[in-house]
Amino acid sequence: MKEKVFDRKEKYIFFIGSIFLLIYLTFYISSNYRANCIYENLSTFQKPDLNAASLSYYRKVLKSVFKAIKISPDKADYYAKKGDYLLEAKEEGLADELSIDKVQIESLYKKAIRLNPTNFDYHLRLGRFYTIEGDERAKSELIKATQLYSKDPNTYSYLFEYYLIKGLESELIKAAQTQPENPIIYLCLAKYYFSENQEKTAFINLISFFHYQKDKVSRYQAAQKISKKIKNVKRAEIDLEGRKTKLIVYPQAPEFFLKEEGFPQLEINLEIHVYANGPITGVTLYRGVVPQEKFRMIKRRDEPIYYRLRINNVTNNGSLDDFKISTNDGTVIEKIEFIKRF
Repeated sequence: MKEKVFDRKEKYIFFIGSIFLLIYLTFYISSNYRANCIYENLSTFQKPDLNAASLSYYRKVLKSVFKAIKISPDKADYYAKKGDYLLEAKEEGLADELSIDKVQIESLYKKAIRLNPTNFDYHLRLGRFYTIEGDERAKSELIKATQLYSKDPNTYSYLFEYYLIKGLESELIKAAQTQPENPIIYLCLAKYYFSENQEKTAFINLISFFHYQKDKVSRYQAAQKISKKIKNVKRAEIDLEGRKTKLIVYPQAPEFFLKEEGFPQLEINLEIHVYANGPITGVTLYRGVVPQEKFRMIKRRDEPIYYRLRINNVTNNGSLDDFKISTNDGTVIEKIEFIKRF
């Protein structure tokens, strides 16, 4: 069998081809590097606190991300980032100044999805955009995001927000059953019930949110936002300075069963204040029919007498729906305050 021998012409063609390939690879790598540097440099732009300076900020970052896209048009992140900037600017009222329209933002997120259809974050961003616009397509995009990345509870947050905005109580309740330890679902339920003037149910979901949300900053920020919307609510309040929320109920009965009132099957620390109609011999917390702990009488000058108990170690691993509050002599309970610190 004869071996093929390259002649000088073939060697020359091979050499020239190798040079061109090397030049192309060098250009491709350097272009991607340049585009990535421009993209990474976006984080160095500080967003101004004053609205007057926001226009200049958005023009700078949009110009930079445009350069990155022009150099590397196959990078999905660049399109998604541009969509984010345009959406932020639009929400800040700069749509006219920057000639932003919703079709432009939508096309950028869709482009990112076409380039990388399995990235859950792009579906999440498009779904959030649709939610803001009141577009029914939000649901399918947000569900797609949860399907692609179901491990992270935060992936579900925008879907829950969508249900909240649409007032879909049944979907929120169903979500709580499938994601029982996700704090965001309880926050959305609390917001929904506050908007419906169902203070007790709202409070119960709010304390469930505080129970599952381990981050103190997130708890405070959520309480801060809700407090602005419930100023006229009569039976519930949020004290930001004292970092506590309170629910007031008026049983007008000698006993109060927490389970019958919808309190959750969770071990949540609560402080309870009981006010009665007239003098009584005492107040007791029961677990079933077994006395668990006596309330302490609190008597202060110029204030009505009340009975206080902090449910924590005394619960013996019992959940809230295990308990009832009862006066010792059958006196009617006028008012109960449930206080949860966050």
